[in-house]
Amino acid sequence: MAITATDSSGINAAYSDVWSRATASGFGYHDNLGCKAVNATTATCSMRYVMDPGYYGRGLENVQAGAWQTYLEVSSKDHDVATRNNQGQFFVKRYAKLTTDASPEPVRRGARP
Repeated sequence: MAITATDSSGINAAYSDVWSRATASGFGYHDNLGCKAVNATTATCSMRYVMDPGYYGRGLENVQAGAWQTYLEVSSKDHDVATRNNQGQFFVKRYAKLTTDASPEPVRRGARP
């Protein structure tokens, strides 16, 4: 996720949350986006979220597959705060694993299936 923010005093920090639309109260992250000043009043802030749908211990469940939303909060050096809800949407796919057994099965002479 990346944003560009501008304020006359400069950008102090930016935070973001992501959550599953299927479980509105459910899984989310609240992390500080790393901000780099472009100039005295503008900064570009970015964060990479890594979610492993196959790792149940982190709380991702099948019901959370689908659309996820983002919330952004940016604070300036003079303590102004701007917030934006539903600023972006992305999709998480359901974890699936397919296994097969393609080895030959023993057949007895004259046996019927």
